[in-house]
Amino acid sequence: MQYSKKFTKHINLFFKDHKIFKDQFNNKGIFKNKTIAITGGAGSIGSLLALKLITFQVKKIVVIDNNEYSIFKLRQLINKKDKKKIDIKFLSILNKSQLEKNFKQYKFDYLYNCAAIKHVDIAEENKEETYRVNVLGTLKLLQLAKKYKVKKFIFISSDKAFYPRGVMGKTKFLAEKKIIKYKANFEKKILRFPNVITSSGSIVEIINDCIINKKTFYCKHKNLSRFFIFKTDTLEFILRATDLPVSNKIIVLSRVKEAKIIDLIKYISKHFALTYQVSRLPKFEKLSENYSDFKNKVFI
Repeated sequence: MQYSKKFTKHINLFFKDHKIFKDQFNNKGIFKNKTIAITGGAGSIGSLLALKLITFQVKKIVVIDNNEYSIFKLRQLINKKDKKKIDIKFLSILNKSQLEKNFKQYKFDYLYNCAAIKHVDIAEENKEETYRVNVLGTLKLLQLAKKYKVKKFIFISSDKAFYPRGVMGKTKFLAEKKIIKYKANFEKKILRFPNVITSSGSIVEIINDCIINKKTFYCKHKNLSRFFIFKTDTLEFILRATDLPVSNKIIVLSRVKEAKIIDLIKYISKHFALTYQVSRLPKFEKLSENYSDFKNKVFI
């Protein structure tokens, strides 16, 4: 979604203290001459990663995604000079036979699994499909990664996997457990992401839609809070975690900050014609996420 300059300015001002990394990742050599698969590679995080990696000296980026519109949008963002470095496959991670053809053809060095059903409401309404995508899809990728000797397997997870209450968090947590227990001789890394500001379907997009279409925003609880990071930090998180000399670990951001949703709404309401109401928190959501101690953790 495109945001107005005024809206972007105020979102940046509200979240100004949420910026994490001051410097840029500089060990680009780990990607030199590598063939890299990104499942869910046309989504918010996957497309950011793909567009960044094709600026490095990679051999090939292969985006695997089953969202036709997202693929269309990604194609528009690829520079002409970089088109030879990237192949885009319209393919579901549940289609193991077609996936295997790609693993056999490209012989991937690294695999980033960004494919998921990530919206908590949609996950609750589609429990079986969420399990199939988030858990079984991940398991299929692990099996193929082992068979075709992938060197690094990086799983994009969520902070909702910590003491999960809803289907989305529970399936992410179950996928994490399968990754950690899976016996393979490649690096396995789990990245627990907080909410990414301005990602597709994010609260920022919902607020912007309410402003444009003069709809009421419903805040699910007056004390509801979430951890947030900027898109630029999502890239830094992934690149630094890829380079981190660990395996079979859950990797978490150490300086991520929390914000109350009602504070964001009140701030935006001062600058835009936004109406809001406090509603009721669904049973499948928590008031706040948690970054307390857990096994196999590594902080960046």
